[in-house]
Amino acid sequence: LPISFALPASVFDRAIGTSVPCAHKKYSFAPLIPKRIRTYVYTTEESYYRQYADSFFGVTMKKGGWDCLRHHEILANGAIPFFIGSRELEKRPHVMHRFPRHLMLEAMSLPGVPSEESVQNALETGGELPAIDFSIFNVSRYCELRDRMVTAARTQLDTKALAGYVLRQAQHIAEVKHYQNRDEAGKRPNDFTPQVLLLSHDALDYLSMLLYHGLTTVLGTQLSFHPGLSLQEHGSGTMSVLYKPHADGRFLDDMSPGGGFSYRGTLEDPPLYDGRCDAPETDDDFEGNSTRGPDMVLKSLLIRRLVDGYFNVVIVQGTYGNGCCDLQQCFHDASLDRLRHYILEHSNDIVVITIDGNDAHGCHADFRDQLPHVDLHFLREADPDPSGFGFDPKSPMIGLPGVPDCDGKCLEMAIKNMEVLKKAALKVRSPLGS
Repeated sequence: LPISFALPASVFDRAIGTSVPCAHKKYSFAPLIPKRIRTYVYTTEESYYRQYADSFFGVTMKKGGWDCLRHHEILANGAIPFFIGSRELEKRPHVMHRFPRHLMLEAMSLPGVPSEESVQNALETGGELPAIDFSIFNVSRYCELRDRMVTAARTQLDTKALAGYVLRQAQHIAEVKHYQNRDEAGKRPNDFTPQVLLLSHDALDYLSMLLYHGLTTVLGTQLSFHPGLSLQEHGSGTMSVLYKPHADGRFLDDMSPGGGFSYRGTLEDPPLYDGRCDAPETDDDFEGNSTRGPDMVLKSLLIRRLVDGYFNVVIVQGTYGNGCCDLQQCFHDASLDRLRHYILEHSNDIVVITIDGNDAHGCHADFRDQLPHVDLHFLREADPDPSGFGFDPKSPMIGLPGVPDCDGKCLEMAIKNMEVLKKAALKVRSPLGS
């Protein structure tokens, strides 16, 4: 299934774009121009957001992948992304699958807006970007499109929506499994309450951070997080950069993508970390690494939950530096052994999800050869590209057949396609098979 970046809801809430009257902006295009390093002069979120708020359009393009946080930041601050390479983007319907691209393309084609070719030529030659011809520009239509895009982004492109999207897919698979394992009376399963174990590298990677942010927002204490190998001495029981103590950036370093803009300090600190709960100090965690007391409490809780069979959803996110295609590169052997044992022991009762959030040029894997089974695989750069790796809409690993983001009819459709699912599951060593 496709998966894309998102923004914390608080970023939309504090974004200043809608505070600038739509028809009274200063610039045709935002002063920050991708790949022109001399325009990268914004050292605070406020100044960075302001230059988009003061602009009708913000130039953007494919970066490491087609999906890029800049597209979302432009939109959150009340400008419309002007996408260089839009024709190639249109060939990839599963990339940025929730982004309101049709509205973006309509805005780019409004009378008076410079053509994509003219803007691209200016970028390539180092010239000044052409300006909007306001004598024929339909400002009211632009503002209508802008407002529709911002509304869509607030409902579909925040981290809570991202987490909800992943959890809905998990629920659909859980319902299929429960249907197959129902008792003789044919009773339907009880309401699905996701209890999630997230394994993800705790280094700073956009998709890992954004999904963690959304799952924490939706699930609270029903989420346990286990970090992979860390560049630091030890991993944390949380993705610490997302929490309030990091809001001013004083804990960030040069390895923080985007300078920490749009994600740092966007979650309230858990009680264990803000002093509201007592946590014992300890010297080492279950893998022999030194750790703070709160981290040890959370990791001890994780182990207790594994022993008790608490988790019904396991998410393995192999995304870090366009690597982690070999899970042993990013997770301790002890952690992987414990994970594999848990999947084998509870194979009929859990949904195993893997996520590849790497850029298009990064390595790619669905981890079927490294885990006992995988029920769902999410892929960020999900369409074919010159590298030869891409999204196969017929793959049995994309979820329920023919339903890219299914609704309440999923169970009915899945039952109708049960034989297809069983045959596919046998090929991928999934417990959906008999």
